[in-house]
Amino acid sequence: IKGLLDWYDIEADLDKRKEIKNLVLSCLEPYLDNQYDSPIGIPSYSLNPSDTVYDIYNPATFLLGELKRYSNITDDQSLKDILNSKSDKIIKVLEENVQQDSSANYFWAYGIQRQGPNDLVHACYMIEGIRDFQEHGGITMLDLSSVHNHLFSFSNDSIFLEYFPKHLRQEERVRLWSLGMLMYSLSVNN
Repeated sequence: IKGLLDWYDIEADLDKRKEIKNLVLSCLEPYLDNQYDSPIGIPSYSLNPSDTVYDIYNPATFLLGELKRYSNITDDQSLKDILNSKSDKIIKVLEENVQQDSSANYFWAYGIQRQGPNDLVHACYMIEGIRDFQEHGGITMLDLSSVHNHLFSFSNDSIFLEYFPKHLRQEERVRLWSLGMLMYSLSVNN
């Protein structure tokens, strides 16, 4: 969805923009009627009904930013209200469940049922969702720099590790997927 909206933002052809906008809406629609919400009311991480029993923050947070972003390009006021209501509910859940690391930066557990903090790539998803939400008019008490600076908790003498706290998983070095997301998050947020 994020990639499609990025394309929409730069596409000059009006017919192609309309096509992209419709495709994005078809991707968002399943999450708008609460059918795939987890017990705490955030979108589940997949459209498989058996996955709705898990409260997992990072996919809902990434979706948060795109819901808010789409609300700014739709002309349908009813849809805009639904998108804003959904994104406001997600950010409220995040505000209620935020934790702080030893440097007072914000982070979240992987989920309610699966305690323990996110790994590096999922921490980046959290940043991107909150950043997109704020960039597109979303209001939150969460300070983006405090969310962003949590990434440095994954660093050990300039080497980024996959997990936080660092003693988890024997200081496993970062995966390429995580490294790519980290580079993107650091470059966009600095």
